Formats: sequence, structure tokens, C-alpha cells
Amino acid sequence: MTIKEARTQAGWSQAALAAYLDIPKRTIENWESGARIAPEYVEKLVVNEILRRSAPAAPTFSIRNETVKRYAEICKSFSRETEDWSYLPDERFYTTDGSFDWKESSDNAHGGIDVSWAFKLSDIEIDYAAAERLFELLMEEVQLAVSDEWEPDQLELTLEKFSL
Repeated sequence: MTIKEARTQAGWSQAALAAYLDIPKRTIENWESGARIAPEYVEKLVVNEILRRSAPAAPTFSIRNETVKRYAEICKSFSRETEDWSYLPDERFYTTDGSFDWKESSDNAHGGIDVSWAFKLSDIEIDYAAAERLFELLMEEVQLAVSDEWEPDQLELTLEKFSL
């Protein structure tokens, strides 16, 4: 892809690109008209920067609502209370328990939400990841519901646990 193609695709004017890269507009005009040839590595860097800068931002998640805040707090509690453990046994489940705490079980019969991902993480790491992880877990449940053709009441019960 050329600089002009990338610039046009991104919807930038030559002046906007020049201002963003802090290079003379005339330089961009010369490159695009063929009056001057940008070194190949420069063209690659400029094209990559245009595409990077104009790409839609990746979704970000932050702790904004009470459900995510409560989930993060439960994960922090789990992390703190298990910090002296050397490992998590594979045959156990570490999940929310419906009372704003976590629970260890052999079968997750209470249907809690996984908190094991937070093992040995700091509070900051948990705050950063909690919303995204909660969303991923919710999507796994929804996909399971669709593939297994759950009845609406089954799905409703499952979704309720994400209301913490």
C-alpha cells in the first residue's frame, strides 16, 4: 500500500498527515506525485502509522457499573485469601457464591461465576481485567445456551447470576 492509498483510505488530507507526522506538506506532495521517492522503510513506517492511527480503537473495559465492581471485589478477595497457596487444584471450582464472596467446590453446583483467573493477581491487575473477563464468561454462557437450545427460563436463571 502506498502513502497516498493509506492516507486516502484513512480520510486524511495531505495537510493533516503532514501536521500529524510533523513533516512539510510539500514532502508528502512530492512523494505522492512521484517528484521524489520516499525510501522504502520510510514509506512502510508512514503507512503503518496512518493505519495504526486511523484504525478503530480496540474496545476497552473499565469498572463502571455495580455488577463489575462487585465481581472485581470478589476476585480480589479470592486473590488475597489464596495468596499463600502454591497452586489451584484442577478438580476444584473457584466461583462467586451468590453472597458477594467466592466459594470452592467440587462441582460448582451453585452455578457461580469463575474467579480462578484472578489467582495471584494484584488488585490493579484485577481491576483492569475484571470487566473483560466477566464479559467473556457471559458470552461463553450465551453461546452454550444457543448451541444447546436452552429454554428461556434456563437462560434467564443463568443470566441472573451475572447480576451479582
